[in-house]
Amino acid sequence: MTQSGQQAPPTLGPGQENPEEWVKYLQEMLNWYYQMQVVSQDGEFGAQTRNAVEHLRKQLRLPDGAEVDEQVWRAIGDSGSRGSGGSGGEHGRRGEGGEHGEHGEHGESDQDAEYDAGQDVGEGTDVPVSLLTADPEVSWAAAIAMVTSSAGNGQTVESVLEKSPQHNRTANEARQLATEQFGMSEKDCRGDRVESWAGLLRAHGALWVPVPDVDDHVVVVAGIGQNGGEAQVHVLDPRTGADEWADFGTFRDAYNMADGVDLKVLAAR
Repeated sequence: MTQSGQQAPPTLGPGQENPEEWVKYLQEMLNWYYQMQVVSQDGEFGAQTRNAVEHLRKQLRLPDGAEVDEQVWRAIGDSGSRGSGGSGGEHGRRGEGGEHGEHGEHGESDQDAEYDAGQDVGEGTDVPVSLLTADPEVSWAAAIAMVTSSAGNGQTVESVLEKSPQHNRTANEARQLATEQFGMSEKDCRGDRVESWAGLLRAHGALWVPVPDVDDHVVVVAGIGQNGGEAQVHVLDPRTGADEWADFGTFRDAYNMADGVDLKVLAAR
């Protein structure tokens, strides 16, 4: 996939003159790289595109920021065949999954995406999500803002609380608010099965996960992959400020996901 005319791509970023055709090309390449639609192809270098570029630079272990320079262009241009997940760094090690049409968007049902027993966890995915930190009593609002913003809806902790100023909401109350006021939808997830997480992440993007029995402790799951034969999960916790990859077993133990547990997670896509 190349830009017409083989012209060298310009440096793009916040505060720069960003030619619309090049921003659209960048957005197209980001969606190609991640093998799912992480940004709208609208030609605007807005918050959604900025977040995706920041996420990509972090994965490639480039300096922080949202500048699309030669290194970024090379990474997304050299990702090769679909599903290769880039040429290196954290993203390349964990891998990106499968054909874009494999789950969710091209005729396969949610049930198929969630419970595809043939899903290889090695074909992982990692959705761009910006960590927001918040006090425990409003961590639920931060989690909702993180997931909806990742899907392009531009929420913040403050905008969520404007619609619902009550703090200390229980997990069930926050879940109801997310579905009724912020357009999120519940998805069934087998908490002890990596293929269930992988299918949901590919089909629906980042997931808001209310931890069983702990009302003020909600986490966002952004990715799943494999490292040395062991499944790992990308977890962001707005209460503690943690943004890390954890072994799947450690993740299950930390968030009380026993064998056979069925979770109701929420997605904004």
